[in-house]
Amino acid sequence: GQQSLVLNASTGRRMIQNPLAGLKSLESGTTISFQVQILQESHFNFQLAKDFTKGQTASFIGFEKGKILAYQPGGFTEFQAGAYDPAASQRRFRVSLELDIPGDRCLLTVRSLSDDKLLVDRTPIALSGWNPVGDSHKGILLDARTGTIAAFDDLQVREPQSTSGESPASMQFRFESPDYRNQMDIV
Repeated sequence: GQQSLVLNASTGRRMIQNPLAGLKSLESGTTISFQVQILQESHFNFQLAKDFTKGQTASFIGFEKGKILAYQPGGFTEFQAGAYDPAASQRRFRVSLELDIPGDRCLLTVRSLSDDKLLVDRTPIALSGWNPVGDSHKGILLDARTGTIAAFDDLQVREPQSTSGESPASMQFRFESPDYRNQMDIV
Protein backbone atom coordinates (compact mmCIF):
# COMPACT_ATOMS: atom_id res chain seq x y z
CA GLY A 1 0.00 0.00 0.00
CA GLN A 2 0.83 3.66 0.12
CA GLN A 3 0.93 3.96 3.93
CA SER A 4 1.86 1.93 6.99
CA LEU A 5 1.32 2.48 10.69
CA VAL A 6 4.68 3.71 12.00
CA LEU A 7 5.49 3.10 15.64
CA ASN A 8 8.26 5.55 16.47
CA ALA A 9 9.74 4.75 19.86
CA SER A 10 13.05 6.48 19.23
CA THR A 11 12.61 8.54 22.42
CA GLY A 12 10.12 6.45 24.43
CA ARG A 13 7.98 3.34 24.31
CA ARG A 14 5.04 3.23 21.86
CA MET A 15 2.11 0.85 22.39
CA ILE A 16 -1.14 0.57 20.45
CA GLN A 17 -4.02 -1.74 21.32
CA ASN A 18 -7.16 -2.83 19.47
CA PRO A 19 -9.90 -4.97 21.07
CA LEU A 20 -11.02 -6.32 17.65
CA ALA A 21 -14.61 -5.32 18.48
CA GLY A 22 -15.80 -6.26 14.98
CA LEU A 23 -14.76 -9.90 15.38
CA LYS A 24 -17.97 -11.94 15.74
CA SER A 25 -16.49 -15.44 16.15
CA LEU A 26 -13.16 -17.19 16.51
CA GLU A 27 -12.72 -20.71 15.19
CA SER A 28 -9.81 -23.10 15.08
CA GLY A 29 -8.01 -22.56 11.78
CA THR A 30 -8.51 -18.78 11.88
CA THR A 31 -5.37 -17.01 10.64
CA ILE A 32 -4.02 -13.68 11.86
CA SER A 33 -1.38 -12.20 9.56
CA PHE A 34 0.48 -8.93 9.21
CA GLN A 35 3.60 -7.31 7.79
CA VAL A 36 6.22 -5.52 9.83
CA GLN A 37 9.37 -3.70 8.82
CA ILE A 38 12.00 -2.98 11.46
CA LEU A 39 13.43 0.43 10.52
CA GLN A 40 15.47 0.95 13.71
CA GLU A 41 15.96 -2.01 15.99
CA SER A 42 15.71 -2.46 19.73
CA HIS A 43 12.61 -4.60 20.40
CA PHE A 44 9.23 -4.83 18.63
CA ASN A 45 6.48 -7.28 19.46
CA PHE A 46 2.94 -8.18 18.42
CA GLN A 47 0.79 -9.51 21.26
CA LEU A 48 -2.45 -11.37 21.68
CA ALA A 49 -3.47 -9.49 24.82
CA LYS A 50 -5.17 -11.46 27.59
CA ASP A 51 -6.18 -8.31 29.51
CA PHE A 52 -5.29 -4.76 28.44
CA THR A 53 -6.16 -3.27 31.84
CA LYS A 54 -3.86 -5.65 33.75
CA GLY A 55 -1.08 -5.69 31.14
CA GLN A 56 -1.41 -9.46 30.64
CA THR A 57 -0.25 -11.18 27.46
CA ALA A 58 -1.59 -14.51 26.18
CA SER A 59 0.91 -14.80 23.32
CA PHE A 60 3.50 -12.70 21.51
CA ILE A 61 5.92 -12.61 18.59
CA GLY A 62 8.98 -10.46 19.26
CA PHE A 63 11.79 -9.21 17.02
CA GLU A 64 14.99 -8.35 18.88
CA LYS A 65 18.57 -8.19 17.59
CA GLY A 66 18.21 -10.99 15.06
CA LYS A 67 15.99 -13.21 17.21
CA ILE A 68 12.32 -14.08 16.68
CA LEU A 69 10.86 -14.70 20.14
CA ALA A 70 7.60 -16.25 21.37
CA TYR A 71 6.06 -18.13 24.31
CA GLN A 72 6.23 -21.93 24.37
CA PRO A 73 2.83 -23.67 24.21
CA GLY A 74 1.24 -24.30 27.59
CA GLY A 75 2.81 -21.38 29.43
CA PHE A 76 4.74 -18.16 29.38
CA THR A 77 8.28 -19.42 28.93
CA GLU A 78 9.97 -17.34 26.24
CA PHE A 79 11.94 -19.16 23.54
CA GLN A 80 13.68 -18.32 20.28
CA ALA A 81 11.39 -19.53 17.49
CA GLY A 82 13.72 -18.37 14.71
CA ALA A 83 16.35 -15.89 13.60
CA TYR A 84 16.86 -13.17 11.02
CA ASP A 85 19.87 -11.26 9.76
CA PRO A 86 19.45 -7.46 9.77
CA ALA A 87 22.92 -7.07 8.20
CA ALA A 88 21.64 -9.06 5.18
CA SER A 89 18.63 -6.68 4.90
CA GLN A 90 16.19 -9.09 6.57
CA ARG A 91 14.11 -6.30 8.11
CA ARG A 92 10.69 -6.75 6.48
CA PHE A 93 8.54 -9.74 7.40
CA ARG A 94 5.17 -11.40 6.74
CA VAL A 95 3.98 -13.03 9.98
CA SER A 96 1.14 -15.55 10.16
CA LEU A 97 -0.51 -17.20 13.16
CA GLU A 98 -2.87 -20.10 12.52
CA LEU A 99 -5.01 -20.67 15.63
CA ASP A 100 -5.42 -24.17 17.03
CA ILE A 101 -8.03 -23.47 19.70
CA PRO A 102 -8.48 -27.06 21.02
CA GLY A 103 -4.68 -27.35 21.31
CA ASP A 104 -4.47 -23.88 22.94
CA ARG A 105 -1.67 -22.92 20.56
CA CYS A 106 -0.88 -21.04 17.34
CA LEU A 107 1.28 -22.17 14.46
CA LEU A 108 3.74 -19.35 13.76
CA THR A 109 5.17 -18.71 10.29
CA VAL A 110 7.57 -15.85 9.52
CA ARG A 111 8.90 -15.07 6.04
CA SER A 112 11.52 -12.45 5.19
CA LEU A 113 10.06 -10.38 2.36
CA SER A 114 13.40 -8.89 1.27
CA ASP A 115 14.80 -12.26 0.14
CA ASP A 116 11.70 -14.54 0.35
CA LYS A 117 13.33 -16.80 2.96
CA LEU A 118 11.18 -18.82 5.33
CA LEU A 119 12.50 -18.08 8.84
CA VAL A 120 9.89 -19.88 10.96
CA ASP A 121 7.65 -22.62 9.54
CA ARG A 122 4.47 -23.46 11.47
CA THR A 123 6.22 -23.56 14.84
CA PRO A 124 3.79 -24.08 17.76
CA ILE A 125 3.58 -21.17 20.20
CA ALA A 126 1.24 -20.40 23.14
CA LEU A 127 -2.34 -19.21 22.65
CA SER A 128 -3.10 -19.28 26.41
CA GLY A 129 -6.89 -19.20 26.12
CA TRP A 130 -6.96 -16.01 24.02
CA ASN A 131 -10.38 -15.22 22.55
CA PRO A 132 -11.32 -11.52 22.18
CA VAL A 133 -14.90 -12.10 20.96
CA GLY A 134 -17.19 -10.03 23.18
CA ASP A 135 -14.39 -9.08 25.59
CA SER A 136 -13.09 -5.51 25.27
CA HIS A 137 -10.17 -6.31 27.62
CA LYS A 138 -8.67 -8.75 25.07
CA GLY A 139 -7.36 -8.06 21.60
CA ILE A 140 -4.09 -7.27 19.90
CA LEU A 141 -1.32 -4.99 21.09
CA LEU A 142 1.68 -3.58 19.24
CA ASP A 143 4.69 -2.74 21.39
CA ALA A 144 7.74 -0.82 20.18
CA ARG A 145 10.22 -0.41 22.99
CA THR A 146 12.53 2.57 23.35
CA GLY A 147 14.97 2.78 20.46
CA THR A 148 12.69 1.04 17.94
CA ILE A 149 11.02 2.36 14.82
CA ALA A 150 8.77 -0.17 13.08
CA ALA A 151 6.30 0.07 10.20
CA PHE A 152 3.26 -2.20 10.67
CA ASP A 153 0.80 -2.99 7.86
CA ASP A 154 -1.80 -5.26 6.32
CA LEU A 155 -3.22 -6.85 9.49
CA GLN A 156 -5.80 -9.47 8.51
CA VAL A 157 -7.93 -11.91 10.47
CA ARG A 158 -9.21 -14.69 8.19
CA GLU A 159 -11.69 -17.42 9.00
CA PRO A 160 -10.64 -21.02 8.27
CA GLN A 161 -10.20 -21.78 4.59
CA SER A 162 -13.28 -23.26 2.97
CA THR A 163 -13.18 -26.14 0.53
CA SER A 164 -13.86 -23.68 -2.30
CA GLY A 165 -10.62 -21.73 -1.67
CA GLU A 166 -9.30 -18.87 0.42
CA SER A 167 -11.73 -17.31 2.87
CA PRO A 168 -12.32 -13.56 2.82
CA ALA A 169 -10.81 -11.48 5.62
CA SER A 170 -13.14 -11.13 8.63
CA MET A 171 -11.19 -8.01 9.62
CA GLN A 172 -8.39 -6.08 8.01
CA PHE A 173 -6.41 -2.95 8.68
CA ARG A 174 -4.34 -1.57 5.81
CA PHE A 175 -3.84 1.98 7.13
CA GLU A 176 -4.72 3.62 3.80
CA SER A 177 -6.59 6.82 2.94
CA PRO A 178 -9.26 7.99 3.48
CA ASP A 179 -9.63 6.07 6.78
CA TYR A 180 -6.08 6.89 7.85
CA ARG A 181 -4.48 10.21 6.95
CA ASN A 182 -0.78 10.55 6.21
CA GLN A 183 1.29 11.91 9.12
CA MET A 184 -1.66 11.68 11.55
CA ASP A 185 -1.77 9.55 14.68
CA ILE A 186 -4.48 6.89 14.87
CA VAL A 187 -7.33 7.28 17.36
